Amino acid sequence: PALLDSLKGVPGFDAEAFVAVHNSDTQVTSVRLHPSKCQLEQPFTQVQPIPWCSDGYYLSSRPAFILDPWWHAGAYYVQEASSMFLWHILQQLTLPNTAHVLDVCAAPGGKTTLLQSYFQKGVVVANE
Repeated sequence: PALLDSLKGVPGFDAEAFVAVHNSDTQVTSVRLHPSKCQLEQPFTQVQPIPWCSDGYYLSSRPAFILDPWWHAGAYYVQEASSMFLWHILQQLTLPNTAHVLDVCAAPGGKTTLLQSYFQKGVVVANE
């Protein structure tokens, strides 16, 4: 209850939806597409866009990723949608896509690959 009370003033916060998803047995799966590897074809048919990341999607069901050639080819990364919020933050900054970036908390690598997608002409160094 204290957490819900503290979030009441946050724009866009839906207390009912928050409680429902945390009480649900449904597993939420999200992926982020690799923009240079998914230009011609979308590897998923039933998706819902993640509002804060242009390449992020919620999947309608969780596939067997290990059997998916798109996953093996690096066409997408299975990543929690909240980790993709970094994309929204980067868009608010005025950093050139040629910046040099150091990710000092890199494991397991989802945010590092997001940084690489954003700073396409820059350098991203990942360290854990």
